Amino acid sequence: MSNAFSGPAGPSARTRTIVYSGLAGSALVVFFGPQFADWGLALLGCPLGYGAPGAGCGGVRAVVVGPLAALAGAAPPLETSIVLVHRLWPLLLVWGIAILLSARADRPLAEPAHADDQRAAGLGVAAATGLSAEQTRAQWVADREREQANDARVAQRSLRQQLGADTRFIGSIALTCWILICALLGFCLAFGLPLLGGVSAEIALDLFGCGPAHDSMMRACPGLEQRFEPYRQPIVGAVLSPMWLFRQFGDVLLVWLAIIGLLAVLPLLRLGLRPVSRSYPVVSVTLIVI
Repeated sequence: MSNAFSGPAGPSARTRTIVYSGLAGSALVVFFGPQFADWGLALLGCPLGYGAPGAGCGGVRAVVVGPLAALAGAAPPLETSIVLVHRLWPLLLVWGIAILLSARADRPLAEPAHADDQRAAGLGVAAATGLSAEQTRAQWVADREREQANDARVAQRSLRQQLGADTRFIGSIALTCWILICALLGFCLAFGLPLLGGVSAEIALDLFGCGPAHDSMMRACPGLEQRFEPYRQPIVGAVLSPMWLFRQFGDVLLVWLAIIGLLAVLPLLRLGLRPVSRSYPVVSVTLIVI
């Protein structure tokens, strides 16, 4: 006999997307909130007023400008976390409601089996074929076993094909993520370590031909010189390299991390968290590093 209720199903891709998107957005706000706030205020066209960002905006825009202004003056990650909970709690509430609604929609619609109807159907078949109820039941069980064996063979064949495709997909994603992570660590060490940051800045300018006698036609030189200007300050510039790393290259680090995070989320959206953690431990370590 079949089960009265269907077994529990895992979360759908929609639910996982909502959960991971909310977690990624919260992490970006906590670590890069001031940059996002500055971009938002510039996009809204809110000038500086009374010494506070966005103080010159009013009306409907003040609803959005208020949290952005508070986020712009917060220091990550502690103050930005407080602002996230204190000023952006409506977004967190909407995120939680979306997760609950999506999880509720993922529940399978179970239809209980009616034993009386099955028994009546079995007696009707037995009367039509001239077999006894026991013989009809045995024949029905044998037919179901053959169908289950055939379904198992088909599922095993498709599982092997799917595992091969998933292994190649996840392997390429993991390799790309590790390359980007190692490159990011190298970039942070080169321009974030005291003293080494100043040397790396001079080497980078020389590589792009932006030295003291650079060609005036090099269009990239003004932008590069503006980014590396704090590194070139006497004594203080090279010593405060960790500060200049996040101040001058915050947008670069943000885009870099966004690409890594997007690549890391792709296997989770395709297979789910538990299958990936059990079958691909290397990918799990990659996610932990991210």
